This record gives sequence, structure tokens and C-alpha cells, in this order.
Amino acid sequence: MGEWSRNEETNIVRILRCFHICSGLKINTDKSNLYGVGVGMTEIKDMANVIGCKPESPPFKYLGLTVGANMNRVNSWKPVIETFRARLANWKSHLLSIGGRVVIIKFVMECLPSYYFSLYKAPKTVIGELESMIKKFFWGGSLEEKKMHWVAWDRVARHKKNGDLGLNKLLNVNISLLSKWGWRFKTEKNGLWKRVIVAIHSSRVGWECIPFKKAIGGVWCNIVKIFTHTKVSSDMDRWIWLSESDGSFSVKAVKRLLKKDDSQEDCFIMDWCSWVPAKVNIHAWRMEMDKIPSVEALKKRNVNIGNSSCPVCQTEDETTEHLFITCHVASVVWNGISAWCKIPNIFAFSLKDLLVTYKDLRVSDKKKDAIQSIIMIVCWCLWCARNLALFSNSPVRIDSIVSEVKALGFLWFANRSKHIM
Repeated sequence: MGEWSRNEETNIVRILRCFHICSGLKINTDKSNLYGVGVGMTEIKDMANVIGCKPESPPFKYLGLTVGANMNRVNSWKPVIETFRARLANWKSHLLSIGGRVVIIKFVMECLPSYYFSLYKAPKTVIGELESMIKKFFWGGSLEEKKMHWVAWDRVARHKKNGDLGLNKLLNVNISLLSKWGWRFKTEKNGLWKRVIVAIHSSRVGWECIPFKKAIGGVWCNIVKIFTHTKVSSDMDRWIWLSESDGSFSVKAVKRLLKKDDSQEDCFIMDWCSWVPAKVNIHAWRMEMDKIPSVEALKKRNVNIGNSSCPVCQTEDETTEHLFITCHVASVVWNGISAWCKIPNIFAFSLKDLLVTYKDLRVSDKKKDAIQSIIMIVCWCLWCARNLALFSNSPVRIDSIVSEVKALGFLWFANRSKHIM
């Protein structure tokens, strides 16, 4: 980095030679590039020939980020989109349970664009395309195959404390990461990067909360627009983050704040059970909302499957409530499980009532945890028996369902629960 002159060039070459002599490490000029700002390509080539490196022009990659490109353009985000596509080509969604797909989304797919998101504001088209791929993967589809999306993404992306899955909207991730720069600008006093920003963007008025010049545009202006729309204090003596009790800022705190704004107070808040697999929890979550592919739910979505009778009892039309509550087979299973658990017979008028039955039992907290999970396991086993009857013509045996519930309950409680048996 330096002024564009022959003297600067000569000094850089000398410094690199001294570095080689002192350390024994030699810069490979064949793998080095020379860039000029506001300089013609002919001049760059002449200078590069003297040094022995390659002449190049922006945009270029530096530490994985594209430098010199207009990141407001969708084309500049192609590397991120292609990375998503490459990953999805390797992950076979149909080989993973929905719980496994949630883990992949949380810890891999949401993190892939974080490097770009930490500096650049992504266009809406880019975020839409990336989230579209995530949604397809979540519901078991692929880039070529689209499956039915049963639950609105707003519900899927709500916080787990609100009874939902806790995935993140990519826009919220982008905003949270960019907000950190505004916070650093207000709290870091002598950073070189801050002095550069001040030198470029400060005006004569000097009253701005965070200085920026619209005429210049670019990365910093996008960051300021993001930061000024989030909640921070306007205290002139010391900046504090009001959303945290200790006043400290974190990207996680911004995500939590944005998710809080998305919360819906009238929705059922499900208690997640930590010692049954995620797929069983998610099944119960979808069941309560009537978002599983029962005959009635498919008909509402204009999917005609012919025979609408319950595959388990063959006596009534299949609805979600019928399958898990009023079906004769389900009733006998609940009676058997109630006797096994030594509690009053489990009876419910709605799926919500069924999932919260354990709360009203006069038993220890340990047993309440166990009953909560067993209710979820019963629903899971009833659904599996229904699918086997529908797609494999397997006979439905009540004793087999009860035995499966007992076996899975013991296995998962013994290996996943924090309670000592």
C-alpha cells in the first residue's frame, strides 16, 4: 500500500529483499498481483514488470471477500449463492430426519454467508434466493424437487422460547452482524479504521450520530443505515445497549431483539423436551398446528388422495384430531399408556390439551418430564403406525404400538435424560 510512484515501488522491492535476508522467507512474486487506484492498465503493467508480479484490476478477492465490486448488485453475490448450491448438492435431504435438517441449517447453512454478511448488506433478491434454498432443504426437497411447505417461515424462524424452532431469518443475521460496526464506531476511540471513516465521511456540521455521506455511498453508508434503525441509547457520555442488563452489545443480542419483534402472542407455546429426538419434538409442534399431511390437511391444499378414511381404524374420515385423540385405536393406546404410567386416563378435547396434560398431574417434576415425553412418543408411534398401514399395508396392532412406546421411552430416557434412573 502506498503512493503511485517509482520511488514507492523501489522502496517496496527493497523492503521485501530485506525481509528475505532477515527471515529467510521470500515473497513469491509470481503469485502476487499489483492493483492501481485511479491508474490506467498500461501504467499498472509497466510497474508490475519492474517488480515481477502480475497486473490486475478490481474487483479481486482478499481473505475470501470480494473487494472493489458493487455489492449492491446481485451478480456480486454469486460466490455465496454457488457455495449454497454446492453444499446442497452434497447433502441428501431425504436421508436426514427433519431434526437433522434443522441442525444442518442452524450450524452450517446459516453460517455460510456470515463472512459476507459481516461487512456487506445483502440485496433482498440474494436473501430471498438463499432462504428459498434453505426452505426447500428444511422440508425435504432439493434444488430440483420442491416439496410442500407446511408451516410459514415466520413461525419456523421464531425463537424456541416462543415454542418454535429457533431458526434465523437471514435478513436478521445480516442486520445483527452489520450493527456491530456501528457499535464499534461509537465505543472504540483510536482505531485506524475509525479515523479513516471519520476523515472520509465527517461533515463540517459534525452533529451526526454516526457520520456518513450519501454522495459517496458504498459499504459504510449501508452499515450506517442498518445501525440507525436498531435500538441503542443516545447517551452522549457512554453508549450502552438497552436490551441487555449489563449494557453490553453482542450480535446474539441483536438477533434476539429482532426475533422478539417477530413474536406472536396468540400462538401456542410448546415446551420442548430435551431427551426425545428433535424429530419427535418437531412432529408434536407440527401436529398441534395441524400441519402434518393428514387426509383433511391435504384436501385443504388441493391434494386429492382418493379414500379419505382413517388408515388406522377405517371407520371415520382422517383428521389430525381424530388420528391422535378420538380414533378407537388411539383411545385404547392412551388407556394402556396411562395404566403403565400409573396416572389417570389421558383424555383431551384438542391437540393442545393433549400436549399440556402432564402439567396438571399431581406428581413429581421428574415424572412430569417423563409423561411429557411419553405423550410425544405416543403421538410419534401412532403416526408411524398410520404411515405403515397406509403405504405398506401393515396391520395396526395396539399391543405393538404400546410396546414400541415403552421401548423408545426407556431407551431415550436412559441415554438422553439428565435424570438418574
